[in-house]
Amino acid sequence: MKKTNLLFIKYLIIFSTFGYSQNINDIFPDFDKSGMHSDILYSPSSISNINDLKNKTHDLYSFYQVYKSIAFSDFQQRLGNLDIIKDVAMTQLLSTNIPLALIYSEYETFNDVAKNNQLIYKNSDNKFQRIQSNLDIFEHHQIFSAAALKPIQRGSEVTFNLATTLFFNTSNKTVNLLEIDFGDGVGYRTIQLDEDYNVVYETEGLKQISFKITLNNGDINEVVSSLKVIYSNEELNEKFNQDIVGFTSGTTDPPYIQPYNEYPFKGWGEMEIFYSADNILD
Repeated sequence: MKKTNLLFIKYLIIFSTFGYSQNINDIFPDFDKSGMHSDILYSPSSISNINDLKNKTHDLYSFYQVYKSIAFSDFQQRLGNLDIIKDVAMTQLLSTNIPLALIYSEYETFNDVAKNNQLIYKNSDNKFQRIQSNLDIFEHHQIFSAAALKPIQRGSEVTFNLATTLFFNTSNKTVNLLEIDFGDGVGYRTIQLDEDYNVVYETEGLKQISFKITLNNGDINEVVSSLKVIYSNEELNEKFNQDIVGFTSGTTDPPYIQPYNEYPFKGWGEMEIFYSADNILD
């Protein structure tokens, strides 16, 4: 195998695992971006490839994958830390409020010409550079991902909101129209940022939420995400006479089991109360 190809594979490993560098600028300082249409240079790997997410149903975790990949690969570093978004998701985990998040991005990857023609090399400072050439070494991509910031929603009467701080567009295009079909039978609604949208699901189950954006050049991009909805304790009691009580361990210390190499944490849980046939708690 050519030495250059070995270097390229090593670069892919470093690039895709994010383990050795803070962002793309650490790998390609002062990189010549001639031929790129964006400022984002992404490298897919066998364990993480956002190119494979196109035309697939997204969810909370695929959104995280896209966001983190674009954030790392952006020479301008326009996206904040993913933990900020995760904190938003955590604050609404047990509520009927469902924060939404959306990202549209255009980016480049190296094509086979770059990989096979010794056009990428490592310099004396252990940094990757490109050899000057008239060959086009990039493939051009776009990706659209959106999802509810919850893996599961307890309660069928919910409120969706897409905050300005969770709407990300790294392209030079503007979004002229945003529409969402919440999967409640109403169809697409025109959405304004920072506004609440109340939705009532008639049944529990896996819901498909469809997002559609119209760009200023007329292009329309669509993506479908999934959200699992289950009945709340109150709804279960009302519909099926199941008496389920939620509780937290915030005021009660967990058992002392450290001698058994276990480390308990305070958290949240629930229990169901079963009555006898004569509706008496035995």
